[in-house]
Amino acid sequence: MTLIIPTFCAHQVADWSKLLVEISDGRKYLNIATATLINYMPIIGIIELTEANIDDAWVRIMLIENLFLKCIVDNNGRRVFLTKDDVARHVGLSTEGASLTFHEFYEKWCNCRLALPLTDTASFIANGDMTALCKAGAVNNAA
Repeated sequence: MTLIIPTFCAHQVADWSKLLVEISDGRKYLNIATATLINYMPIIGIIELTEANIDDAWVRIMLIENLFLKCIVDNNGRRVFLTKDDVARHVGLSTEGASLTFHEFYEKWCNCRLALPLTDTASFIANGDMTALCKAGAVNNAA
């Protein structure tokens, strides 16, 4: 089961019942992608997903995931990141929280200086635990 911090409403999501996963005893829970998105929405300052703000929401999520490496871990322990299609599938989802303009979001989260180890960055993980130069065969992996 996934902890959901904000109050949310999914009844406006097309076919919202598909956001649920049934476990062996018949109980239903939100799937991990939906639960993650609900938790991200107040953080990114978008409290209602609409057709008009899919791109904005996805960009903000990508920035947060790249800055802080917040992502989903599958049953095999591999990190999985939300895609634009994942966000678009949730149009109509709303949560509590404060709306932020992109500038306010940037000032709050992206303007900070972080010193993440290379191995903890989303780009390193997405490249199969190597740098882009190593992936291209230009250098040995220096992580």
